[in-house]
Order: sequence, then structure tokens, then C-alpha cells
Amino acid sequence: MTRKTNILILFLVASHMHATNNQPRPYGNKPIVNHNINRVAPVININNQNLSKQLFLKITKTIKNSISREKIQTYIHEAFEKYQGFFQRHKLRILLASLVCGYSTILYSLTKGAAYIENNTLWSSWNHNLLLEDLLGINYHELSNNLISAIQARYMNPKNPTDFLTPLMQFLQAIKIEKKKLKFYRHLYTFLDKTYLLKLFPCKKTSFLKISERLQRLHYIENVFSFWLSQYKIKTNDLYHKWKKNGKGKK
Repeated sequence: MTRKTNILILFLVASHMHATNNQPRPYGNKPIVNHNINRVAPVININNQNLSKQLFLKITKTIKNSISREKIQTYIHEAFEKYQGFFQRHKLRILLASLVCGYSTILYSLTKGAAYIENNTLWSSWNHNLLLEDLLGINYHELSNNLISAIQARYMNPKNPTDFLTPLMQFLQAIKIEKKKLKFYRHLYTFLDKTYLLKLFPCKKTSFLKISERLQRLHYIENVFSFWLSQYKIKTNDLYHKWKKNGKGKK
């Protein structure tokens, strides 16, 4: 018999022994009595579970031995030659498809980036009616109070309007994401411009030229927020020390 036939026979025997082991005995472990000849049949204890395990290990070992390294290497070599031949026959189509996919991806990124930059709801567009120079001329206290009011209005939780800290955390997260996206679109635009590939893509160049100014505005807004936060901590500490002092005085 062939090796495959031996493996199949061993597998069937192991399955049969496993099924037999799981079936309940009608008389438990009691001896079988033959009433016709009044003799007690001897009980043969066979550990079917161990036998099934041994057969399973033997089958696994046989299969493992049948799959040699040479066969695996031969299979890999044949598959490599097959796909290499496919690429050789269709290399022009694959090249064209790759170019089309790459061009479409870059064009989509540029279109999406231009729309993102022109979004007036971004924090880099906050007070977009004012130039950066005009924004820098506003008093820090006034500007910081306006910023906190805008943050609370945008991220206010309707279920908990008195929640003051969560909007501040959401603002910091939004600033972080916005800076990351703006830097990505700036790197993409700069790379295409330096490699003279930008001419191949129809895009709104004026939008990408605003990125540097938008990043400067974000940086300034972060400084304004940091200023307000430091003032808030100072006021909170002063109130705490006054309360503590008054409390001790009463005692």
C-alpha cells in the first residue's frame, strides 16, 4: 500500500477508537454474564484514550515526514516562477495600473487637503477675518477670555453644561490633530513642488500657501491658552490659600 493509504487507514482507526471511547457502556464496568452457559466473561480493560493519542501522534509524524524540505522548496520555487512569468507577461499593464493608482491617490490628497485648509471651523481659522498681525495686537487677557468662551461654546456637553475641563481637553486634542494634518499637507505640497510634479496635478495652490500662516496662528493660539491656564492656576492657588488662612483663623 502507498503512504497516503497508510495515513488514511491510521486516521480511520484513530477516529473509530475515539468514538468508541466516548460511547457509554450499557453495563458500566460490571462483568458480562452469559446466562446460557453460566460463565462469566472476563473484562478486558483497554485504554482507548491512550491508544487514540498514540495513533494520532503516529499519523502526525507520518505526515510531517512525508512533507520534506525539498518539497517545500520546490513548491516555493514553482510559485515564484509562476508569478514571475505573470509579471513578465503583464508588466506594462501592471505599470500603468500602478501609475494610475498613484496619481489618483495624490490628486485625492491634494483635493482633500485644499478643502481642509479652507475650512473656517478650524482653530487655525479662528478670527479669520483678522490678519495675524492684528491678532497679535490684541491684549492677551482679552484674547484669552474670548478663546476660552469659544472653546466652551464649541465643546459644551449638553448633558453636563457645568463641565468645564472636558472642553479644554478636547480643544488641546483638536489642536494636536490639526497641526499634524497641516504639516502633512505642507510636506506633500513641498515635495511635489520640488520634484516638478506639481504641474501634473490640478489643485488650488493658494490654499496650500496658507499653511505656514495657519501653523503660526495655531502656535499663537496655544500660547494664549497657556497664558490663560497659568493665570487660572495663580488665581486658584490664591483662592485656596485665602480659604485655608481664613479657615485656620476661625479655628
